[in-house]
Amino acid sequence: MVDIKQILRYTGCECFLCKDRVKEKARFFHGKCRPQRGAVPQNDGDPHPEIQSYFYTTVLAQIDRDLSGRSAADTKRLFRMEAEIYNLDLLFRAKAFFSPQLTPEDLKKLLIPVYGVLSAKNMNALADTRGLDEFLKLYNAGRAGQVYGARSADPADASEVSETRALYRAAQKLLHFSSTPQTVLAALLCLANLERSNIINVIEGVRYGLSPEQISAFLKY
Repeated sequence: MVDIKQILRYTGCECFLCKDRVKEKARFFHGKCRPQRGAVPQNDGDPHPEIQSYFYTTVLAQIDRDLSGRSAADTKRLFRMEAEIYNLDLLFRAKAFFSPQLTPEDLKKLLIPVYGVLSAKNMNALADTRGLDEFLKLYNAGRAGQVYGARSADPADASEVSETRALYRAAQKLLHFSSTPQTVLAALLCLANLERSNIINVIEGVRYGLSPEQISAFLKY
């Protein structure tokens, strides 16, 4: 019989809400804000990057202890993709709004040291780019663009959502086809978090008077 408490060690708690709090993005670059270009970001009390790094490295180590073979690889792939998308989104927003205030070395300190389809070398190369145009050129021409889809500098373009939609598809596949309880639960938690984000997007879209078409463009599925 499967021990649900053992499975839920991946979340750091036994409830969805606490998992979300632990993994809540450090809001140096909040997903919905469009700060004035050049304004230096402030940490408003959310977890530091070190907490993000601790969470993901601890989860990956726990998976290695509990699972093996294909089950371990599938489960780790989901968490690696999630961390990688966080890193890519952070770099995009840094280049768009906080360049050159944040140097490549500053950005590398904010990155989670967990990688999926990109290597550490590839991620560092993106951090080293000078400005948004150079970042987008390297991003779209490389592995990131192939896997997650092209990004655009147009603020009205929801191209950044394509990365999270890739995560959604990966989680859906594991939810339906994996026979490992830990993997299925990890996929379910991932989808629950994306659904929560979609609900927030809808509420914010209505609040700011966006059309249904505009809101739909930012939904992560």
